[in-house]
Amino acid sequence: MGLFLFTDNMKFKIDFKPYPGAPYFTVQEHQRSYDSGVTENPEEYLKGAEKHLRRLFNIPSDFGFDMVALSMKNNLLAQTVTQIVKDDPQTGIEFSSESKLMLSSPGLLDLSYSFPQIQNIVEEYDYILIDPNASLGIPVGFLVVFSKNRLTKSNNLFNIQSHKNEIFLLNKVLLDYTEKGIETLLRESNYKAALLHHMIETSNYLSPVGEKKFRSKTMIIAECDPEFLVKIKKMGYEVGVQKNGEKLLITIANYPTNSKELVEMFSDRVGVF
Repeated sequence: MGLFLFTDNMKFKIDFKPYPGAPYFTVQEHQRSYDSGVTENPEEYLKGAEKHLRRLFNIPSDFGFDMVALSMKNNLLAQTVTQIVKDDPQTGIEFSSESKLMLSSPGLLDLSYSFPQIQNIVEEYDYILIDPNASLGIPVGFLVVFSKNRLTKSNNLFNIQSHKNEIFLLNKVLLDYTEKGIETLLRESNYKAALLHHMIETSNYLSPVGEKKFRSKTMIIAECDPEFLVKIKKMGYEVGVQKNGEKLLITIANYPTNSKELVEMFSDRVGVF
């Protein structure tokens, strides 16, 4: 099943797409503040971004840090045997350390869609992949990779100087997340997830997907008829959509990029049908 976007021509939209995620609310402010003539220390900003990522995603110090251009993602995946997406935007299933899945080495754990629902399971993997364009809501042209064995230069031709403004943006937004605090981010995420799952379970037009204990808190999936999706998008909401026979599966991204108030409004408006 391929994930695609269902949109219309409405001017006002609220973005719940899994990818790319809605930009975090401070993104535009930091983009405006970047001055290529003054803000010229990408190495320092990169060190700051690494520090914030390790703190926010609980990455141990024995993992090396690399940047990989988005165009090189397939090359990176080709180096791994096992690839796990912790919160899958196509299934709505959360993989955790409690799962009885046998892992093959080298293994890669994709946490792109998981923030801030991060668990202490990274030690089981050789690579940790984070795409800032997803749950972090930071529009950049690269991936972040933490690995037990540093990537070789032949596989990683990332040019820091070509991405100075994006590295500046990454560091600044990650600092905003760090200052807000992972405890607050997690508390808000849990609250929004509970709202969205309750909305689906009590709706006459939406049906939950998968066993309750395995459902993701960031990738919320529901089954519905195409006619009901029309009502959702007429209200101005963008969601991920997959075909599922005569039905559709909609994916609602529960990222920190959408506030509690927006999720409450969405749940209330969908719930009236």
